Formats: sequence, structure tokens, C-alpha cells
Amino acid sequence: MADPNITPPPVAPNRREGLFSERMDAFLAWLVTFAGEITAVVAWISAKVAEVTSAAQAADTAKQAAQAAANTAEVSAGASAHVPSAAYEAGAKVWSNVDFQTYRAKTTHSDVATDPSADKVNWVGLTSPDAVAAELSLHSLWTGV
Repeated sequence: MADPNITPPPVAPNRREGLFSERMDAFLAWLVTFAGEITAVVAWISAKVAEVTSAAQAADTAKQAAQAAANTAEVSAGASAHVPSAAYEAGAKVWSNVDFQTYRAKTTHSDVATDPSADKVNWVGLTSPDAVAAELSLHSLWTGV
């Protein structure tokens, strides 16, 4: 929608001047035009509010996605690629070569060739929103941050 225009009003009528009737006629004619123009302005403002609201919602969605990605990155920090049959201490972080998600060892184990994505006994996934929140809580308990 194009930006609306408002026609400037004519010279206002004044009872002390001899041109009152002509100026009043011009002013009344302008009011008819103004009524249509102000209706267009209201519609334009409404459209702009809808655009701003939509942009704000998109920005909020992007903010939430960025926060989730930042949380996942923080949880994944220090993770290395999983090596089948390697020895892992409880709490070790790895990323899966199968689904590229991050996992934390629940148990100390070795000689287990199963990828963490398929081994729920020894590994817990860290990249679901609930797991990220839990891991961040544990991180703050361990580090005091």
C-alpha cells in the first residue's frame, strides 16, 4: 500500500473577514476530501502495525532459535567425536558420528562399540531442549556460573 496523502486544508473561514461564505464553502468541500483521506490513513496505519507485529514475532522466533542454538553450543563445548570401543569416564561428552548430536556418558565404560545415539544405557543425549536445560543447570552447579 502506498503512503497516503492528506490534502492541506484551505484558508480557515473567519467571521471578521468578508470572505467567510466562500472560505466556509471551500473548507466544507475539503472536509469531504479529508474524510476519505483520513480513512485511507487509518487503513495504512493498521497495515503498518500488522507489518511491525509480524516482524516483531519473527524477531522473537529468531531470538528463541538463536538462544537454543547458543545453549546447544554451550552444552556441546568440549565434546569430541565418539570413538567406538574407547574408554569413557562418566560425564565425558562426545558427538555421534551417526546423528551428529552431543551425548554425555552416564557410566564409566570401555569396549562398547555401539554409537551413543543407539546406546541409552551408557549415554544421554544433550541436544533436546530439556536435556540442554538440565545440562546447563548441572554446569552451573559444577562451576558456580
